Amino acid sequence: MPVLTNGWRTVASDLNLQKDCLLTFHPLSQFGIDLSCYVNGVCGESYYTINCYLRLGVTIIKDAFVEECYGDNPPTGTYEISYKGSLWTVSTSKLHSSYVFSHGWPELCNDLRIHEDDLLLFRKPDDFFLT
Repeated sequence: MPVLTNGWRTVASDLNLQKDCLLTFHPLSQFGIDLSCYVNGVCGESYYTINCYLRLGVTIIKDAFVEECYGDNPPTGTYEISYKGSLWTVSTSKLHSSYVFSHGWPELCNDLRIHEDDLLLFRKPDDFFLT
């Protein structure tokens, strides 16, 4: 596994990276890397979550993501989740004070072999429609 050493302290300082933030790296070319930084679980219109409640048939939609991307119009209704060309329809609901993916979520997890405590990364594409 490659380890970032020389210059990393400068990158972290210049970007004001916080301790315990999640970083993702996507290759751009032979010598380029696109870095995404998830602070409070959110990076732009993407978020990550740990699949903690599969036994209850739900997964949490990060509050910071709801606030950032939906504001006063919370994510209620049905969504299509796409992965490698396949689609799953899942519904959202409110569980206590958080929004969750609920109806359809257990089937998606079963089909994709997603387990309890797996890290999940969600991206809201530009053509994302609420159905």
